[in-house]
Amino acid sequence: MLSPRNPLMFSMLERSAAVSTTIPILNNLFLADNDILCFQWIERLAALTGSTKWDGVAVCVKNGRIVPVLVEFSGGIKANSTESKENGDELKMLESMTKMLDYSEQVSNRDHPIPQFYVRSFDNRLFFEALYKLQDGSLCKRCYVNMPFPTNANELKEYVDCVEDMFAWKQAVVKYAQDSLKSNQ
Repeated sequence: MLSPRNPLMFSMLERSAAVSTTIPILNNLFLADNDILCFQWIERLAALTGSTKWDGVAVCVKNGRIVPVLVEFSGGIKANSTESKENGDELKMLESMTKMLDYSEQVSNRDHPIPQFYVRSFDNRLFFEALYKLQDGSLCKRCYVNMPFPTNANELKEYVDCVEDMFAWKQAVVKYAQDSLKSNQ
């Protein structure tokens, strides 16, 4: 962490930063469940979001169609990390996820609330979130955890304190994927 060449201490564009941060965290987080979900990275399309390209998507291995997780790198480290960039990327995600939730509601026999999970990285932090469609049609956003990419001892402590919530998000994703596969058989 406290090293003269710690890459998290230098300016880095979003995709370069993701190689050292978001991508390895998510790949390792889901390693034990890679028979259920796999991540695809950089400029990926999800069928229900049209031509919108995502920095990452998680798809169900058995059918490749169900996309329980979208990933967006919203700015890098000390580079392109403006509030307007973050807001624009989150708006893009929420609009696309609303379409995905509408479709999921129509084609599945799932009970409400229906989730769409997503991950955003912004300003050296990682957000594990979900958008839920409720029975009355309203939407509810939940942030499971907002954790730092640690660059010092205090941030490492904060990161460790967040791990339990990160695993709760992961378990919700895996359960949703398993339930979705059962309901689509």
